[in-house]
Amino acid sequence: MKNMKCISREIAEYVYEVKLGDETIVYAPILHTAKLTASGTKGVDSDIPVEGLSASSRELVENGGAHILRPAKSPRDIGNMVILPNYKCNFNCSYCYAAKGRSNEEMDVKTLDSAMDWFLDKNRIPENDLYIFIVGGGEPLMSWRIVQEIVGKVSEAKKTRRRKISVAITTNGSLITDECARFLADSDIMVNVSFEVIPEVQNSQRGMYDEVVHGIEVLQRAGARFAIRATVSPMNVDRMPEMVDIVVDRFPRVRRLNLEAILAGKEVFGSADSLRNFLERFRDGFAEARMRGNNNGLKVISAAARMDLTMMKERFCQGDLCLTPRGDVSICRRFSSPNEENFHHTVFGHVENGRLEVDEEEYHRALEFSLADRRRCRECFLRWHCGGLCLSQQTMFPSDYYDVLCDFAREEGFECLKRCAASGGLQQGVPALSEQQSEMARSGKRNKEEQ
Repeated sequence: MKNMKCISREIAEYVYEVKLGDETIVYAPILHTAKLTASGTKGVDSDIPVEGLSASSRELVENGGAHILRPAKSPRDIGNMVILPNYKCNFNCSYCYAAKGRSNEEMDVKTLDSAMDWFLDKNRIPENDLYIFIVGGGEPLMSWRIVQEIVGKVSEAKKTRRRKISVAITTNGSLITDECARFLADSDIMVNVSFEVIPEVQNSQRGMYDEVVHGIEVLQRAGARFAIRATVSPMNVDRMPEMVDIVVDRFPRVRRLNLEAILAGKEVFGSADSLRNFLERFRDGFAEARMRGNNNGLKVISAAARMDLTMMKERFCQGDLCLTPRGDVSICRRFSSPNEENFHHTVFGHVENGRLEVDEEEYHRALEFSLADRRRCRECFLRWHCGGLCLSQQTMFPSDYYDVLCDFAREEGFECLKRCAASGGLQQGVPALSEQQSEMARSGKRNKEEQ
């Protein structure tokens, strides 16, 4: 596939012709329907009811039957809160996206309480489950009293709310003590440990291998729920199966390993071609790592390698309500400090005078900023699934690097659709064109003609 580009165009509303080499697929994402054209046929087969597929798709969208994830209409409807307790960190990771924002600044307890009171108010969205993620603008466990305050506020809120409130924390793992591990376990906090698994890779990219291993062992003894998240760079992209073996052997209580491709531009990949080479190696290595994990009871996942064509979404992520240490509210956790480029484009609220105030206009402006480069997506069949890549990638990558990411995603999507269409059934969650759907599409075409 290296010398072939996957090309798509919208041939009718919500219907796409997708080509890779000599093969063509007609895809109607709203209907989760894909069909290969006959071998040797140039263009779309005459027996594929394109107009009917379009009419049926349009009807689903207009009647609210299409399940498309969209950002909340108002920040007051957001059910996810991301909290960055500080800008401090005891690591100096080689690829850190938040390095420009480093300082000794820490969130004030009053700021935290004001924001959480607003978020946890049982009258705001009473019928929704709520999710709180404690992450790094630095290392959260360097602000242990803030972490404890968050958990305490959630415990109190659970007494009056009918719906579930879940809390997760991401940590570098080096500061986990017995007391900390017991507290997290007793509070049912999901712990995600950022850890490169292989000693020389961890020490090169992050540091403190022994300290992190100790922290993981403490979590295991405490019975805490935890997972490992490893960043995959050119240094370890060919060693993912080995990472699985180490986790299975050394950390038997781990049930999930996240292998995430490094988010970086020219500082890591000297050219767009080197990024392409890395992505191909990542794809192949991840496939072997996942298989090895499955054989040993370890779930191995990756956002970069998961082509989920069953999920429809308007944008890559639905936007955060991200509380920064200074009391600002950003739409993206990767833009958390005024020292970071484009931070001002993402802010739509602030804690002031003991109250969290959000600005509806600024919220929608921030959403528009994240969709600013969606022109390239208009003819792409994956626009309904990838959402135009994440905001960080949109602002980080030069155009030719961005093109590599898009080309690679389209090729993976094409192969997924091809397997589904050829199998005549469900595979990777996308059904082939069934007789029932064909009839519905033909009916849609006839109805349109009759009108």
